[in-house]
Amino acid sequence: MNIFANIPFMKYLSFLLLLFTFFVILFIIFVSRMPTIRSNLSIPLTHLNRIDDVRMETDDVEKRSATAFRPLCVKCGVFGAQDGSGYAEFGNTRVLAQITGPEGDGKWEEAYAKVTITLKGVENETKVAELRADMTSSLSAVIFVNKYPGKVIDIEVTVLSDDGGVLSTAITAVTLALAHSGIEHMGLTASAHVTLRQNGDYITDPSTSEAEDAIGGVTFAFVPNLGQTTCVNLYGRIPLKATSPLLEFARQRAIALVPAIHKAVVNSVKERK
Repeated sequence: MNIFANIPFMKYLSFLLLLFTFFVILFIIFVSRMPTIRSNLSIPLTHLNRIDDVRMETDDVEKRSATAFRPLCVKCGVFGAQDGSGYAEFGNTRVLAQITGPEGDGKWEEAYAKVTITLKGVENETKVAELRADMTSSLSAVIFVNKYPGKVIDIEVTVLSDDGGVLSTAITAVTLALAHSGIEHMGLTASAHVTLRQNGDYITDPSTSEAEDAIGGVTFAFVPNLGQTTCVNLYGRIPLKATSPLLEFARQRAIALVPAIHKAVVNSVKERK
């Protein structure tokens, strides 16, 4: 048997192995340079291009009526690796929410779950504290914490951009993440941000510039199937007699979002099958 007959083949095989190694190195370099949002969980920004689940287009900002929202996009289940994730976009305000748990941390031993909220993307410490307090209050009203004794539910909220209505957008993102997580809760939470002008006109979901001439406003959240209010964040100099009509208007605007939120959840269930 002539052993030298295999030399050309061996050279060809070596060439293929070198070529394969070269492409593997290129792939590793490419992946390592992908942009990410820095958080406890690395989120490739390329994934955000896929967030086109449920969109509601409205008229131009200059033409839209007092009841119209800015163009919005909601997505239930953005990343498969987390226990739950959701995304909400109203105009140029974008918020991403992720949930891990419920799981034990070896420290929490109470007869109910501990819910923690980490807020990122907001630099003002006072605003961070206010947003966290409002979201914690809203979530505590809907999660069945007694179903998960000794467990911890971690919720990370990342504000990607804020052009007004960040609280209502964050609540929407979190309720979508909650639905995606499978954690037992009372139902979907609908939230809307409405401001009041000096002449008595309302502005639904105003941007920062649209809200400049407002005398005050409210972020309203509730669970439609129960009729239970979970958040009422009033601010500004709103006349007492105008408070009740403003709250009712905000409630009706929140109800208008329910079909979009529900559709996003249904689409998420279909994707899992």
